[in-house]
Amino acid sequence: MAEELTKAEKIALLKAVAESAENRKAYIESRAEVIEKNIRKENWARELFKEVEIPDNQEASFDLPPASREDTAYVSNCDGEPIKTQVTGGTTFIIPCDWIEDERDFKMDDAKNGRLDVAQQADDELANSFVNKENAAAFALLKSAAQDSGVSASGCTFSLINDGILAFNLNRKTYPDLRIRTVYISEKSARDIRNWATSSLSEVTKKEVQNLGVDQDKFKIPGFGFIFHKIPDTDLIGDDEVYMVDNEKFGRMPIKQRLMTQEDPTAAASWRIGIMAREKVGFGVVNPYAAIKLTIT
Repeated sequence: MAEELTKAEKIALLKAVAESAENRKAYIESRAEVIEKNIRKENWARELFKEVEIPDNQEASFDLPPASREDTAYVSNCDGEPIKTQVTGGTTFIIPCDWIEDERDFKMDDAKNGRLDVAQQADDELANSFVNKENAAAFALLKSAAQDSGVSASGCTFSLINDGILAFNLNRKTYPDLRIRTVYISEKSARDIRNWATSSLSEVTKKEVQNLGVDQDKFKIPGFGFIFHKIPDTDLIGDDEVYMVDNEKFGRMPIKQRLMTQEDPTAAASWRIGIMAREKVGFGVVNPYAAIKLTIT
């Protein structure tokens, strides 16, 4: 709804926030929808782990594939710390969910003066904080659960990708419906791909290949049935690693409480607008055969 307002209407709404506690409360609670929309724009965790909304009074219980029931299941505590859970012949496992929280504030005078830029910065910083926390938890879990394929090369070469496809497809003997959907790479690996694709793939023009992964984080190469997804944060995907994932089958992100916002009751005493935000989520791997790691030496 806020997106449909004109700039003048947004300024008037922000100015009203400073006029009464009731207006302030309504404004702060309305931030949840705006912030959550921004969280979904560039969120790699929610591509890697499929979202499943679950009532807060129910357990986030998921069926395990038969071949995984004697294996170790992997879950996360939302702080980016993977937890290994031994599954001893069970058919299900439970993904624990916990709160992710953060807060921001800005001066009440800025609201009174209609400073949209200041209010927008608070929204953006909260969204970025949640995105960063979700990504850290998701990729730490990927690194713990992905099978080491034993495939390595001195760079992200054609041979590395080709041998990785072979290694991944060996898992299809157990799970025929698995397929590589996304290959997660670093900026450096994207550069390597541009180098070898220029000379190795005759059906792709040189101009097209040189632009792969330059202006966009996702790209495809003709002849490959999956997407290369460049992750610019080397804390998530290092220059020495590549992950091939069936992200439809790999993991689930149970959401027990969508993002909510409420007022920080102590902020008004300092003449500030205080926004507290939280969500209750978890991450779990439901099929560890759906991800493999390739190593760059």
